[in-house]
Amino acid sequence: MIDFRQKTFTNTTALPVPSKGKKQVRKRGCLLKIHPMDLNSGLLPIGEEPFLIGREEYCSLTITEDSVSRSHAEIRLDEEGKQYLLIDLCSTNGTYLNDERFKDQYQQLQAGDTIRVGSHVYKFMTSDQIEAQYHEAAYSMMTKDSLTNVWNKRYFLDMLNREVRRSTRSKFPLTLLMLDMDHFKKVNDQHGHLIGDEVLREFALRLSHQLREEDLLARFGGEEFTITLIETDQKQAEFVARRCLKAISSAPFQTTAGKISCTVSIGGATYIGLPPDTSTERLIQSADASLYQTKKAGRNQILIREMGKCS
Repeated sequence: MIDFRQKTFTNTTALPVPSKGKKQVRKRGCLLKIHPMDLNSGLLPIGEEPFLIGREEYCSLTITEDSVSRSHAEIRLDEEGKQYLLIDLCSTNGTYLNDERFKDQYQQLQAGDTIRVGSHVYKFMTSDQIEAQYHEAAYSMMTKDSLTNVWNKRYFLDMLNREVRRSTRSKFPLTLLMLDMDHFKKVNDQHGHLIGDEVLREFALRLSHQLREEDLLARFGGEEFTITLIETDQKQAEFVARRCLKAISSAPFQTTAGKISCTVSIGGATYIGLPPDTSTERLIQSADASLYQTKKAGRNQILIREMGKCS
């Protein structure tokens, strides 16, 4: 059973509250922290009293981060007592609902919505089938990168190992691309990590729009991503890589700090009929070696080697 923690709630705003003259419908919701990932934090219950989010200790949810205002946001029921509302309390850095900073006074919450305050992201769940929603979210947290919502390194390695074995049996080509954002450290240094997170999310989104459903995009770590192209030879992989290169560099990234231009370096390795002793580590090392060469050559470039034919 899920343990719902009890907290003291504080009413701090005069925005819509359930009317005392109307029949109240008992409502229950909760938040699950998904970034930074922390499965041990459990569920944070939201009842019929206002749920305050901010930096101060009196808040229902306290986030000790400079980018979070003292009283940052609030979740409360509407006048009918049926619908939860997310309210931004004139915070300095804004409150984000499903990665969009809303400008209206409040927004209605639906099960599965994500709420971002500072660098912390929470998934909102309702009283209907909380157990099922929790387990679905927990599985996603184990396989998806919580910041960019693409596959994480753990899932990528499991999948790549499976595809290496399949390629060995079938003799179909298999290509692995490794992508690294150029000079990403400068973005964090000049604009801060919150803006860097915005860039990473947009970076992953642009890449995903260039891929087939069966292609696998994963965050390998930091600003480095991988794309696994199943049954894809070197020529086809170069076409995909050029699309990705153009998608990143063709237009500046729109962030709350303004427009930021980015480029990407892409290295890859293609194997056709992998030898039986081939490991996922060997494939990763081959793609990483190509990526290193693109950086050495000046970045914002592509190099994909067909292993066994190119030195």
